[in-house]
Amino acid sequence: MILKPSHFEGELTIGQAASEFATTNALQWFINKYEPIFYHAIIGETLYIELVDNTEDEDEAAEPTEWDELKQRTEQLAAAFVWYFYTMDTNTSPTGCGEVSPMFESAVKKSAWPKMVKIWNELVDNMERVTNWVYQNRTKYTNFAPDIDLFMEYGMNRHENLYGI
Repeated sequence: MILKPSHFEGELTIGQAASEFATTNALQWFINKYEPIFYHAIIGETLYIELVDNTEDEDEAAEPTEWDELKQRTEQLAAAFVWYFYTMDTNTSPTGCGEVSPMFESAVKKSAWPKMVKIWNELVDNMERVTNWVYQNRTKYTNFAPDIDLFMEYGMNRHENLYGI
């Protein structure tokens, strides 16, 4: 895996991700599920495996490689993709009698949808830039083979709007 809970900062902050075991555990589950989907869709399964294999043992003193450059260009996009699905899931909680929304005594729950739309639309725009860059550098990344079906299945080519249409 490329992502760690520490990648979720700034606009992608997930409350208690660094301190609460249940939140960190849930976030890790989403990383494990959605990170491979993201990478398979935009660069292909083989190139993703090569990226993971070539960046696992990072030596801070070593000269950056083409793998470091690919990781640097993609990891925040992967974090945004994971964040989107994590946030979508946390709007309700499963119980024995179905999905429920928690009630808050000292807070007013606001919809995450406007922020989700903003993050998703930025992700769509930036994914296009990154896939174009990888394609232009395909002599370095010879196994570049995005999974177009997966890309389309997850709507990674479509912008969202606040009205869900």
